[in-house]
Amino acid sequence: AGFTAPASGSIRPPSFGNMRKLASVALWAWASMGSLLGQTTVGAASVWSTDCYQITPNANSQSGAVWFPGPVDITSSFEMTAQVYLGTNDGGADGMAFLIRNPNSLSLGSTPGGANQGFGGITPSLIVEMDTYTNSLNPAWDPVGNPADHLAILSNGSPSHTAASALAGPVSAVPPNANIEDGQYHDLRVTWDAATGLMHVYFDCLLRLEATVDVPAVVGADNGIYGFTASTGGLSNAHRVCDVLWNPFDPDVLPDALSMCPGTEVTWTLPTGASDITWSPADGLSSTTAASVTL
Repeated sequence: AGFTAPASGSIRPPSFGNMRKLASVALWAWASMGSLLGQTTVGAASVWSTDCYQITPNANSQSGAVWFPGPVDITSSFEMTAQVYLGTNDGGADGMAFLIRNPNSLSLGSTPGGANQGFGGITPSLIVEMDTYTNSLNPAWDPVGNPADHLAILSNGSPSHTAASALAGPVSAVPPNANIEDGQYHDLRVTWDAATGLMHVYFDCLLRLEATVDVPAVVGADNGIYGFTASTGGLSNAHRVCDVLWNPFDPDVLPDALSMCPGTEVTWTLPTGASDITWSPADGLSSTTAASVTL
């Protein structure tokens, strides 16, 4: 079964599309394994509203970060979902990033400048970059011919797309080359399967990046701190993040198949901490909302 958190009262499909079959019946389980958490704001970042944080205001030469409590286990599969806001000025700068970093520090990046999006110099780290400005003076950061508003998976505090620390991308955030500095909140979803090492990045429900990543090796620990950074330079935009959820889950909690004899029963039990549970289809199940169900 895959586990994801509900959004606006609804339940989303399983994170990795894991469908488990039993006695020729496909069975799905959805559950929330995360919750909205507190935060630590750094630099220009501040609390914007309930469960929302402004990482930079729309002003020049700002840098900020918001870090969520932890550390969290990064040896197990996880999903992170958030609503991200990248401003209203299509000619603004510079963008923001989702990070998982070593839990020993909550500082901003040590490398200044808007193009570093607040994460420059944070090492070790794993980064999902949401870059909204083309820095023509440094084509390694924004290669010529690539979309201005792009995504990438990076590491070790470097914005370079040509260094060994670059893991995937860049690709347009919304194809073919849509503007994401549009005054709207956008869905960001990052998943990682510990069994396969596959990391997926979704933007507005579209799969945009895939890479095989050894997350603990990149971060240099079995636990990490996660959060968001952003910065501005000579041009600016407001950068915000809302409704951040970290959902640890086991994508293989149900067996692929199980043989049953007529008249026998089988019971499935989800891990401790699962909530907002829905089992489907309901036919023959003892419950559709309990953590443990019998067929």
